[in-house]
Amino acid sequence: MTERQSNEQELQIARYRILEREVTDPLAAHLLHDIVSDLEANLRKIAKTAEAVTAADDAGPGLDLRPFSPRL
Repeated sequence: MTERQSNEQELQIARYRILEREVTDPLAAHLLHDIVSDLEANLRKIAKTAEAVTAADDAGPGLDLRPFSPRL
């Protein structure tokens, strides 16, 4: 996920939070709360994955996944 996509998702979460506070129907409020919770969990999961990838990149070279070609 790019930083732009992350920012857009954070903005979407903020919009749902506003709706959640403004809505008067208890069922709608509960559903909006669930949506916000799911979006936040997804954003945290993506951030955690991105951190793991960055940490792996910072760790240095790992396995060489290029095809093996023996020298003749």
